[in-house]
Amino acid sequence: METERAINMEQEEYYGKITAFHYSAYRPDLHNRILQKCLNSDKKYILGLDVGCGTGHSSLALTTYCEKVIGIDPSQDMIDNAIAHPKIEYKLFDGVNLDFPDNTFDIVTFGGSLFYAKSQALYNELVRITTKHGKVVVYDFEVELDHVYGLLGLNKPQQETEYLHKTDFSGLLGDHLIKETQEIQKDTLRISSTNLAHLMLSVPESYEEIVGRGRNLEPFTSLIHQIESTFSEEDYNIPVFLYWTKYGRV
Repeated sequence: METERAINMEQEEYYGKITAFHYSAYRPDLHNRILQKCLNSDKKYILGLDVGCGTGHSSLALTTYCEKVIGIDPSQDMIDNAIAHPKIEYKLFDGVNLDFPDNTFDIVTFGGSLFYAKSQALYNELVRITTKHGKVVVYDFEVELDHVYGLLGLNKPQQETEYLHKTDFSGLLGDHLIKETQEIQKDTLRISSTNLAHLMLSVPESYEEIVGRGRNLEPFTSLIHQIESTFSEEDYNIPVFLYWTKYGRV
């Protein structure tokens, strides 16, 4: 039993490193697109916090609006693969405790991370470390890959059916964050076969299924070949949904 548990932990660690690599290699350039829609480009913030920064794509987008950004994430693999930038500092995060002094951040963003982190304890911490009149932006995007999975004969990852992109702070106690705007917009993402392969292999469930079907084939190369031999030109235009909610700290 212990041997089996050890093997499973080794597999999870291995898959974590592989999927973090693909996650780092390509993320849709939608963080910028969303922040441009919900933030004033003329407004500059001194210090920003990006909660659940992953490999830093969301932190990088936030640098446009901040003099400095701190990106935090609970995954060491993600932090290890994070994009280096002179305005960004990365730190490991336990998922609840925001280990910063009171009234530290002028803006805090959750780029696709609040679904996993949402709790009353986190909300309380967020209120504590955000400056009065600061902003909190919760945003996400949904890349519609049902058509892609269907064409390739793959199963849609279970985590995508359970995940809620519209997560906000509703249901939590507290009146220190006032909802200012909330939007959902449909858009289109033009993607290459290489980046589509990175996007799919960054999801552990998809990675395992693709590896299992390919047996001895290298999954990244074989997936690109399958995409290019299956897709028409039109299939590379992927529908996306953009979600954001902006709060003001009072």
